[in-house]
Amino acid sequence: MLYFESSLSHSPAGKRLATTIAERLDLPIAGRTVPILKDTRSPAVVIATEPLDGKTGGAAAQGLIDLFAEELDEQQS
Repeated sequence: MLYFESSLSHSPAGKRLATTIAERLDLPIAGRTVPILKDTRSPAVVIATEPLDGKTGGAAAQGLIDLFAEELDEQQS
């Protein structure tokens, strides 16, 4: 699981997104400067695992749901 990070800059939102999704997929996370991450303004991650199937997609989607649920809980507290 990759998110944007360089020696000069990083994406805190991308790291949080990667961390939450990686927990669901049992994957390590790492910061990288690949163009797909570096050249976007939105928080983004790259899921690099085999197989990329429905189970992987479902786990990634559940990670997003978990992240937004945590955000909502924090806002309501």
